[in-house]
Amino acid sequence: MRKMILGFTSEFIQKKRLLIYLEADELSLVLTLKGKVVKNGVIFLREASRELIHEKVAAFMEGAKPSESLLILPRSEVLQKELVFSGESVSLKERVERKLEEVLPYSRKEMAYGFSLDQDGGQTQGLLLALPEKRLKEKLEFLGNIGLKIDEIITEDQALLWIKDEKGVFLLMDSEKRRILSLCGRKDRLLFSRSFPRKPEDPNELYLEEISLVLLERGLKPERLFLTGLWTDETQNELSRHFNCPIEKVGKGAEIPAWAEGALSFGTHSYLSLLPEAEKIRKRNQEKKKLLLQAFGSFTLFFAGLVLSFLVHLHVESHHIKKLEAELIQLLPGVKAAKEIQASLNLLNEAQDSKEKLLRLLRDLALKIPTHVKVKEISIGPKDFFFKGEASSHGFISETVDILSQCQSLKEVKLEQTRLRKKLNEEYFEFEVTGKWVS
Repeated sequence: MRKMILGFTSEFIQKKRLLIYLEADELSLVLTLKGKVVKNGVIFLREASRELIHEKVAAFMEGAKPSESLLILPRSEVLQKELVFSGESVSLKERVERKLEEVLPYSRKEMAYGFSLDQDGGQTQGLLLALPEKRLKEKLEFLGNIGLKIDEIITEDQALLWIKDEKGVFLLMDSEKRRILSLCGRKDRLLFSRSFPRKPEDPNELYLEEISLVLLERGLKPERLFLTGLWTDETQNELSRHFNCPIEKVGKGAEIPAWAEGALSFGTHSYLSLLPEAEKIRKRNQEKKKLLLQAFGSFTLFFAGLVLSFLVHLHVESHHIKKLEAELIQLLPGVKAAKEIQASLNLLNEAQDSKEKLLRLLRDLALKIPTHVKVKEISIGPKDFFFKGEASSHGFISETVDILSQCQSLKEVKLEQTRLRKKLNEEYFEFEVTGKWVS
């Protein structure tokens, strides 16, 4: 079972997004909408003032306000470590904390990091990505000063991983003017990645021995090799001979950077976030608050609509009853007719009382049931009552059952079953309550 730590999934795939790739002397910007590139460009930073850079960023954006800005860091700026855990008796959380203190070059408080954990056959291993938080905050401050606010941070190798959805082990190599990036993955799981600089004296150096050594150390044999970026026939033939596996060129070549093409799928895959810890906490709290507001809004709208519907129906029925009563009195003179009319009116009044009793029940539920309980279904038959809902804890379930038990129109109220569910990485309980309707 795989567990992603400090990564967030996103629902912004259909919205406008800004992709940002920051190097020492270049700033690459890609504006996307509904998973497609709208505009891309490069701003050169060397010997340019912040004011001038700010003006160029504003000219690129042309007033566009993206829903989300994603910073993509070069692989060479990020520390990557493989996490391997021994079979100790302490808890997994303690082992993770101990391993982080062991492999991180500085204290955890001084690092921005994200890691994944994989549990297979009782063995736990994972991958750690990290960089000094001070250096990252300097980048964020620079971007903020030129008008770019960052919502999420990932590495370019994670973005490249999403270009191909391959089930088996594969190797992907991306060629750019300054570096060659190689990564090994399986489906959407990054196994390792390495970035190698282009040598001016030997620009066709492919670092095949270094890549093969890392593969050998991890016991990995790629089943397919994917190439992105610009490759010559000569280098492709050399790669084919060395790795002895099928080769396929993917991506759009020089049209847009490969990291940008992969990042178009951001939000549909799990990932390792490199946001500073304080930003991660703030983001998690915003997500929780958003979910609570959505749940409360849905609950309120549901009951408001239900109560309004019954009020309108009650008004129509009351008007109909009054009209029927007047017509019956006029059409059936005499004592016998009056008794028959009275009997009919008694039946109608009973129906009226039943509707009022139902309305009072719904009003009590709307006012008394905890706001953390989401109502999914209410069913009332001639004799039976059924209630289905969702709650974040057993305490709210017990409170709901107690409230239903105190309703005068219900008897024999009992909790039938509860089920643990998960939605958007949040656990909740689904439960059902039954009872008898007192007519």
